[in-house]
Parts: sequence; structure tokens; C-alpha cells
Amino acid sequence: MIDNGNKSNAAPLVLPISIVEPGLIDTLGFVIACLSPRMTSLIDPYEKVAKMPPLRTRLDLTTLRIFLAVAETENLSQAAQRENIAPSAASKRLSDLEATIGTALMYRLPRGMELTPAGHKLAEHARAIFDNINRIENELTDFSQGVRGHVRMFVNKSSLVERLPNDLDRFLRKYPDVKIDLEEENSVVIVKAVRDGHSDIGIYIDESVSVEGLQTCDYCTDHLALITHISHPLAGEPSISFREVLDHDLIGLDRVSALEYLISRSAMELGTSPRVRFRVASLDAGCRMVAAGLGALIAPIRIIDSYRDEIGLKAVPLSDSWAARRLRIAVRTFDNLSMPARLMIAHLQSVR
Repeated sequence: MIDNGNKSNAAPLVLPISIVEPGLIDTLGFVIACLSPRMTSLIDPYEKVAKMPPLRTRLDLTTLRIFLAVAETENLSQAAQRENIAPSAASKRLSDLEATIGTALMYRLPRGMELTPAGHKLAEHARAIFDNINRIENELTDFSQGVRGHVRMFVNKSSLVERLPNDLDRFLRKYPDVKIDLEEENSVVIVKAVRDGHSDIGIYIDESVSVEGLQTCDYCTDHLALITHISHPLAGEPSISFREVLDHDLIGLDRVSALEYLISRSAMELGTSPRVRFRVASLDAGCRMVAAGLGALIAPIRIIDSYRDEIGLKAVPLSDSWAARRLRIAVRTFDNLSMPARLMIAHLQSVR
């Protein structure tokens, strides 16, 4: 029985479940209808949904994609920009979607938009719909001649200074018709991009960020070193401990970077903090600061290959165990990847 909240003597409403034939109720439409504020009336939810045309005939993929963009960005203007549509047109599509379903999907707040309970449920099902569409595309690709398409990748700097460029070169030699869209970001942004569906593949530093809900596998390792100018007092050492590094001025990175988090945490475990003299946005900028004699930089050891001859830098390996880091690959689900993305992961793992 459903209590309709009416304080009168009206009898409780009994759901006539037994008279509903299986398969006649559109599942998604029923769930949303039950979440609608209109269900506080004496309307039987089964009867209401059964009278409506199937929801699958009243939704379109473009509107669902715009709805998901707003759900993920929580901002109408950003979502509209992402989907290449005017904000007014996106707003109308959302309003029409809510009218079609019969309930509010978004809370309109002064500084953005948030999903209602019905909105969360629709977002869950909409993502499943697009995952299934991707799976259809992936499976049909197997029947076409050759491998075409594109792979979206968000990767960190360490992968770029280690071996990723050579791996990508070998991949494109084998699959020349595949387009790769690659963006360099920190691990936090990379994992979020994969989770939100903006990137097919992410390469991040292990233990630097939570990857709950994603599927991951190993890629490679890198080793951290102290990057100094050849005139620095530590430049002649074969290796050095992090404790010794803390006695010297350092060039720091953005606090949100995985490397900066690792450095700060390691210093905290030693009961101190690094002597950060300047902060820069990238390892490239950090190397330029080191070349100017403004401090030393902790970075992947292979980055020195790009600067040693040009500006006289030296890499002194760190002897601490945490200086050897694992780079890992993250995806939403391996099964739903496009054929080119699956081939990319197989290639990256085969050349380890």
C-alpha cells in the first residue's frame, strides 16, 4: 500500500500489480514516474505509466547527451559549449525533457545545477545507453576492413618523458588510419576525464589518486631524480637520498600534481617540509628555472634527455624506494572500449 499523505478518511490506494502484464511497463519510465512529485496524488503509478507512450519513443540521443553534459559539468553554459549548442537551446531541451518525463531532473541553483533524485536515476540509465551504443560500434568495427577511428588519451608528463612517444609512433606505423587525440594533464584531471567519459584511456601515477569504479592495468615505471645545474653542489653525486635534498632550495610544481603530493608527503614523514623557493606549472618550466640557478627540481630522470646538452643540467637519482613510481592505464570498462582503444592498450602492454 502507498500512503498518499492525505489526512482525510480516504482509503489507502492498493497497487493492482496482478493486472499488469509483464513487459508492458517501460522500466525507465516507471522508475522516473515513481520519483515524480506527482506521485503524491491518488494516481496509480502503474496505471499512469501504462497510459503513456513508451519512453523510448519520446527520448532522443542528442537530448540525453546534453543532459549528461549538464549533469557532469553542473553548469549549463559549460555543457552547451562542450556539446556545441547555444545555452538557450540546451536549456529548452532540458525543459522539454523534464516535461516529457513529468518530473524535475535538475535543481536550478544560483551558481549551477544539480541533479534531483530522478535526475541521478536518468543519468545512470543514460550512461548505460551510450555504453551500449559504443559496444555496438565496437563490435561492428570488427567486420570492417582495416582499423579506423580515433582514441582519446589523457596522459601525465612522466609517460611523455619516458616511453609513450616511441610507443605511439610504433602503434601508428601499424595502424596509420587511427587518429589519436592526446592531452597532457596531472593524474587527478586524467582520472576524472576517464570517469566522466571525456577520455578513452588515461595514464596516471599509481597511488596518487583514487581510481574507484575504473578498470586499470600496468603500463611502465619511472624513476625520480634531483635535476640540478652542473654547477650545483650535489651534481657530482652518483645518487642521493631525499633527506639530503631537503637541505637545498627546490623548484616546486602545482600543489595538485601527483609529484608534488608525493614530495610533500615524504617530507612530512621525515618531520619537515621542502624548501620550495618557486612554484611553476610544468616540469619544462622547472628545468628552465634550474638552468637559471634558482634551485633544484625533483622530476622523472628521463626528462634530462631533453635538456642536458642545451642548458647543462645533471640528473642525480634519488635512492629512496618511493622514487620508483608505477605508471598505470585507466579506462571506464575494457569491454566497452572502441576497437582502436583496445588495440592501443594491447600495444602499450605488449612493449613493456
